[in-house]
Amino acid sequence: MIIQQIKNTLDKLGLNHNVICEKESQTVINLKMQLDSTNSDCYIDIRHPFQQLIIRSISSSIVPEHKRFLIAEFIARVNSICRIGNFELDMETGSFEYKCSYIYDESAPKSESIFTDNLEYTFNALNKFFPGIILVTLETISPTSCGSVPPLVSHKTIHLAP
Repeated sequence: MIIQQIKNTLDKLGLNHNVICEKESQTVINLKMQLDSTNSDCYIDIRHPFQQLIIRSISSSIVPEHKRFLIAEFIARVNSICRIGNFELDMETGSFEYKCSYIYDESAPKSESIFTDNLEYTFNALNKFFPGIILVTLETISPTSCGSVPPLVSHKTIHLAP
């Protein structure tokens, strides 16, 4: 079963996690991740009837209300260069996240690898572009600078390997 595969993979990677919803139609697993540039609350949302797996990595930072339109423009531009998934900004609360999803096949020989790759990509996208969100918020750079964002910290690529 996909849930057990994911739990086993998270255990193997040393990532603490909790199942926060377990229904016939949906299972949600939560884990916390400290990235180089921000902390992330990650939700792995499995929609069983559709065999859909959604990974949401939500930053602990909030965009100030008076900066949300600037950040929305930056996010729209960043989304155009992301290969997988997209950023989302809640204009009411200021919270933002990176989300990716895919259709899973439990019988696929590389389903664990596919999950790990998507989880890594989600964390790396948030880690890479979070400094740009900060710089746009501080008005140090323009939202049009999304392709040339200098990191605020020397961020390294996250590799989730046991």
